[in-house]
Amino acid sequence: VEGEEPAVLRGAKGLLGTRPPQTVLMEYSPGVGERQKGAMRWHKLTAYPASLRSLARAGYYMWHVDPHQIRLHAEWRDIVKSPRSRKWAFQALPPLAEVSKAVLHAEEQNAMNARFGTLNIPWDLHPHSLHAMFSHNTNLLFSLNHTAIPTAKHPLGLRADNPSFGLGGKCAHQLPLREQFGRLCIKQRRAELIARAVVAAERWGQLDVKPWSW
Repeated sequence: VEGEEPAVLRGAKGLLGTRPPQTVLMEYSPGVGERQKGAMRWHKLTAYPASLRSLARAGYYMWHVDPHQIRLHAEWRDIVKSPRSRKWAFQALPPLAEVSKAVLHAEEQNAMNARFGTLNIPWDLHPHSLHAMFSHNTNLLFSLNHTAIPTAKHPLGLRADNPSFGLGGKCAHQLPLREQFGRLCIKQRRAELIARAVVAAERWGQLDVKPWSW
């Protein structure tokens, strides 16, 4: 259901309300909507964070399943490289970054800003949003039990002390300097630039200066 996960969840509203599964693993693909042609694609993007909000209201907690972070754990490094080995079925999950209320708010802000039709992705993404951590799609794990999934100590989103990640996922420092700057893949003044990008995302449509023009 590449990109149609929100429709699937709408169809499962009855199930989630009466017999909710304890755990759900779901692909999250706002990049599918972003690549569609026509102005309506921007309005469709609201369905993606809305689907996450619906699961939160159903009592689910959610975590980001990021392969870049998972492979940092030695016991998972080979598993990520060879998923067909099925060793993952017997290995305890490493700590995952939780999609908090603040992260979900930032994700909804991205969709609201897209309605203006001038959003440049990934440059204009909210630095504290889920989408700031990936380019096209990613995976999320949901559970009704908050203690069932180990939670990473660092919050989700861009951090000044982790220049390996910029807007849209892992930084590639062979990119042109302007692209690195636009994606906040730089060490100089990183904390300041992230803070300014947050303000711009929260006040989109009210500011004459967009973050990529700094």
